[in-house]
Amino acid sequence: MAQFEGKWKLVESQNYGALLERLGIWRTVRKMSAATNHYMTIKFIAPDQMTVINKSSLCEVQYTFRFGEEFEYDDATGRRVTAVFELASPNKLIEKQRLSQTTFEIVREVFGDTIFMSAKYKDVNCLRKYTRHDGQE
Repeated sequence: MAQFEGKWKLVESQNYGALLERLGIWRTVRKMSAATNHYMTIKFIAPDQMTVINKSSLCEVQYTFRFGEEFEYDDATGRRVTAVFELASPNKLIEKQRLSQTTFEIVREVFGDTIFMSAKYKDVNCLRKYTRHDGQE
């Protein structure tokens, strides 16, 4: 679990714009989102509770949750999302997310100082790579 803790910087992204388009995100928001610097901070509050802070030049989204419990939060586009997180292994975090009639899964896996985040919705696969970041944003 400790592998996830820390601050992470997005360094590579594949098909992120295509995923947002498939999810129905407006073109302007997609373009702005893809062009910003993105940081993710992960903190464990308790063995079964985590806080995730996603920060970019556009906005900051913070949510705290307990593993296995459904909760709601507003995503970066302002839409209300229902999600549940599961710690599948010490280095694998699975988020099942529901928005209106849309359901998809986001998998985050830690390998050393790198987090790979993958998401698939219908025919679009997205992969994002984050590296541990100790500097300023």
